[in-house]
Amino acid sequence: MLSADSRNHSIGFKFVNEMLNISYLSGWVRKPSKEGFLLQQTNSLAHAIYITVDPGTRIPKETTPVTVVCHAYGRKRDDGKSVVELIAIDIKKPSSRSMPIELVWNSSLAEGVATDAFQPFKSDGSFKGMIAEQIDDSETSEIADILRVLEATKGRLNTKLGENANVVTLAGFVEGAAIVRATHHGGKEQQAYISVLLRQHRDASLAIPIRVYEKPEMLAGILRTIPVGYPVSMVGQVNIKVIPNNENIQEIADSFLHIRTRSLSGVTKGVEIKQEPVWWGEMARRIMAERKDRQEKAVRPAVPTIQAASSALVDKTL
Repeated sequence: MLSADSRNHSIGFKFVNEMLNISYLSGWVRKPSKEGFLLQQTNSLAHAIYITVDPGTRIPKETTPVTVVCHAYGRKRDDGKSVVELIAIDIKKPSSRSMPIELVWNSSLAEGVATDAFQPFKSDGSFKGMIAEQIDDSETSEIADILRVLEATKGRLNTKLGENANVVTLAGFVEGAAIVRATHHGGKEQQAYISVLLRQHRDASLAIPIRVYEKPEMLAGILRTIPVGYPVSMVGQVNIKVIPNNENIQEIADSFLHIRTRSLSGVTKGVEIKQEPVWWGEMARRIMAERKDRQEKAVRPAVPTIQAASSALVDKTL
């Protein structure tokens, strides 16, 4: 677990660089080490979410149920791909209302995905005795505060894991966005989405990769509403993309984390984004210079002016 001081401040520690950034994930600790652990939410370790911890953090033992409060960061791999890294700011006993449900744990997995021997549920769907003893339903002030945040997200998430097992809330500035067309893999169609890089830092390589899933015919219209530099907020979930080896589907060729959401929203000044960062002005000047260059070269029509973004910190659903 984290220090008492960290626990006391975790509820108010919802911002990174004055921008909303808080994640609540519940599941079971697997393969803990000094650097972090896997958080298992389904009956497949291949789909467990890796959580990084700060040096000296005491991690609960193997198969302990936990709720982890995290900050999300973007990171560029050596191959240039942007992925999500989750860093724990608190680890606590979960509420039964925040844990994954049995129906999903034992649901069918994709072909070739190995199941795990660990089984936390009884045949009737309730937690096994030792697991149940590690669940905290006392509704302490900390847990109650978390549950209030999670309850507010109902109807906005893919709830197949349970209403509260995996929730991310973020705000920042659009660093880039593009439509990724539908593809076919393993005989199945992979749905089209908008790939967005959400920036919260001066270093653009730390932008958080987000996938916005909507009806294909709506994607182009959504994309036009989120020019580079525009402030947005979102509620979504951490998702792990597992890519099997083409020659042996039981082997994993690659896996990485990203954030998945159904929609993006605008922000309210002083709420989701406390204040515009100093580097936003640099970003705006870069965008304007790039637009001017495109106009001069007449390669394509200019993008919508970014001037409106400086005063765009108002309620607006995209």
